[in-house]
Amino acid sequence: MPAPSQPSLVAGATIAGRYLVVAHLGSGGMGDVFEVEHTLLHKRFALKRLSADMSADRQMVERFLREARAAAATGHPGVVDVVDLGFADDGLPFLVMERLAGENLRKRLQRGPLTERELVRLGRAVLAALGAVHQAGIVHRDIKPENVFLCRDGRVKVLDFGLSHSEHVEGRLTQSGAVMGTPLYMAPEQARGEEIDARTDLYAVGAMLYEAGCGRPPFFAHAYSVLVAMILEIAPNAERLDHLSPGVRAAILAALAKRPDERPADAERFRRALGDAIELDDDDDDVRWRDADADAEPGPGPGDDGAIASAPTVASQPPGSGGGSGRSTRPRWRRRRRWRRSRRRAAAAATARWTRRRWRRRRRWRRSRQRAAAAAGAAARSTRRRWRRRRRWRRSGQRAAAASARPTRRRWRRR
Repeated sequence: MPAPSQPSLVAGATIAGRYLVVAHLGSGGMGDVFEVEHTLLHKRFALKRLSADMSADRQMVERFLREARAAAATGHPGVVDVVDLGFADDGLPFLVMERLAGENLRKRLQRGPLTERELVRLGRAVLAALGAVHQAGIVHRDIKPENVFLCRDGRVKVLDFGLSHSEHVEGRLTQSGAVMGTPLYMAPEQARGEEIDARTDLYAVGAMLYEAGCGRPPFFAHAYSVLVAMILEIAPNAERLDHLSPGVRAAILAALAKRPDERPADAERFRRALGDAIELDDDDDDVRWRDADADAEPGPGPGDDGAIASAPTVASQPPGSGGGSGRSTRPRWRRRRRWRRSRRRAAAAATARWTRRRWRRRRRWRRSRQRAAAAAGAAARSTRRRWRRRRRWRRSGQRAAAASARPTRRRWRRR
């Protein structure tokens, strides 16, 4: 396992003359995230800074700047608030975001799946933010648990617009046919490199809610080609959501449809489908999310856990397979696993019995054919023996007739 890279800045450094570095929050494939304090406002923010290697690539710089513009263009409270954008004294670009206290959805799911009410609240909050994003002509393209942040004050924030696509910008940053996104939550048309729209994000939300409801994503494979084949060809296992109400389960499975025209038309319809599935109180959309230790230091800002990193590979450990207790769901899953194993053993035993009976019938039929062939061979041999006896009898009669005819010929010769 490679050693983590050293941060490009240390505590006490100043960025752009107004941001004082307080702590290093995390690193990713594209750069670092720091907790900073504005020297005049004395307010803390999260600052995302592109690395020197990535800054040498013009397309990566434009993608980094596009993330800030896309987040700022929506103005929705469910989207992370970008307050500043610029270049440091060394020429590296940075963006400044609000400092959030809490944890991302991935860390929350490590402690077990969400309850149905929490699932609906989460989905409605994310879809409300995505509705504003889509109205601004932006497709996020990378909705996943790492990019959804659960604040302790009850807010849900959508993060990381680094892979977003705007219909108002020419496609200079993404080549035709390029596959962008995280494979586990990638829609079929996105996996094929085809044209995408807002319904691509709805598929990712459905995949994320599926995992939040049962503890595992709809599809998982260690090989990228196998995972893409599953996304394109196999329907998700609906039995894993049997503990949810029919309306919630139907809404999630509808968002996971293979064809975009079979999914909800927009985020608002998906949001209404979740809200109509169960009865919600007036304050149900204002849930207080609590992380593993609410009394600890505030959680990392948007961009921790590789939020600015490139899309992860599918060879990672399946989410929900490690970490967290999930004790409330273990007995149910154990019973279900035992039931499935017993069904498989019963099916295998039935198949073996049917196979044995078929081979017995075939063996009896072959033996009967062999006996018939043997009987036919015995009859043929007896027929050959009978013809041999007749031939010998005829030859003996011919020899006797020839012997009796010799004296007669001699008499006629003497005469």
